[in-house]
Amino acid sequence: EILLSLGLDEKVGVPRNKLILFISTVRKNMFENPYHDWTHVVDVVQATYALGMLSGVLQRLSPLEQFALFVSALCHDLEHPGVTNLSLAKSNPHLSSLYKESSLERHHSIRAFSLMVHRDVDLLSGMDAPARYRFRDMVNKLILATDMSRHAEYLSRLQKLSTSGPTHTEPLGGDRQLQMEILIKCADTSNLVRPMPVAKKWAVKIGDEFFAQGDQERCMGWAVTPHFDRTKQSLVKLQTGFIDHVMLPFYRAIVPVCPDLGPAIRQLESNRSHWAALTDTQVYGPVGRALPCNLNATGTHPAGPAPQGFHAISRNRQSLPSPLDHDAGPLSSSSSELDFEPLKARARRPGPSHGDSLDRGASI
Repeated sequence: EILLSLGLDEKVGVPRNKLILFISTVRKNMFENPYHDWTHVVDVVQATYALGMLSGVLQRLSPLEQFALFVSALCHDLEHPGVTNLSLAKSNPHLSSLYKESSLERHHSIRAFSLMVHRDVDLLSGMDAPARYRFRDMVNKLILATDMSRHAEYLSRLQKLSTSGPTHTEPLGGDRQLQMEILIKCADTSNLVRPMPVAKKWAVKIGDEFFAQGDQERCMGWAVTPHFDRTKQSLVKLQTGFIDHVMLPFYRAIVPVCPDLGPAIRQLESNRSHWAALTDTQVYGPVGRALPCNLNATGTHPAGPAPQGFHAISRNRQSLPSPLDHDAGPLSSSSSELDFEPLKARARRPGPSHGDSLDRGASI
């Protein structure tokens, strides 16, 4: 709906049926993680649109730039296994050696283009060669921008822009690529600037995923990633620490060079005050935070194999999942808040190889 409302199918030359097929295929390639799942994808796409309109950045972009931005938001976590780059490096050294750095983000980008150019999707067939090359360059840079290990780099660039004084009438000095990269970074972490009732629900989801990674690391006998140990880490402190040390400095550097994003930092500051008054028990409610079934009361795991999530993106990729099962509700741009009714996202199941077919039942 967002892409069609902007007329990008006609302006960029992407037939509507190919666009729908591509979106459906991306969805079928998302894992059922607590946080990095299809719901997160929808949230980031909607936030990209909302923040882009609020900041005035979206209106200044060309149709090709707009299309690259939204495709990047759609694919920025494609096939995310629910663990961080550091944890993936320990569990899947082959993937890490293949991509060298930003392993997950490079994987998301490469897989996105493999779906775009699939013979049954052929998303970019309406573009000429120069447009395709520019589109690919923009999308690759935008997806790589979501790697949080590069956060300090972007913060430094913003601080230099804000201290140099106003030199351009456009946000962020008029650098279109930087505008898009900052926008997708803001959208990727927009759960923190949602209204507090929504932000709390996202906090529980990301906490569940972080602590599940910690459980997996403990199961393997590895050192648990800092802040990912459910036996030691408070969810409230996880949120307040991330806001204080990462997001508030980031938004305070953004607002001087993009003043129209002022409402976002005010919401972030309001949420920070609410978090300070909460306890984990209040966040989780009367049910409380359940321990995983294979974690005993002392916080240790019995011996056993590594959970499946660690090896999720190293499965056989000779075939693609079917994008033809449209049992999901539409991607909606009509609301500024996310509907938390669960989407029927399904994990991919291993199946017989069907070459590179998109036939129903194929799996990646």
